[in-house]
Amino acid sequence: MLARSAASVGMVDVHPHLLRHGCGFKLVNDGRDTRSLAAYLGHRNMQNTVRYTKMSAERFEGFWRD
Repeated sequence: MLARSAASVGMVDVHPHLLRHGCGFKLVNDGRDTRSLAAYLGHRNMQNTVRYTKMSAERFEGFWRD
């Protein structure tokens, strides 16, 4: 159903697993810690969580004051 919906608006190679990636990306950029996120996503291996949690560079804007 997701793939058909995406295809109807011109998106290709869309599958349900992308929702999992989007969830991890959103939560880590909201400041959730990796251990909590791993538990939420059901990962036993932390390296699996790291793949889902590539952070946006915008998260670091204003991190250091000049």
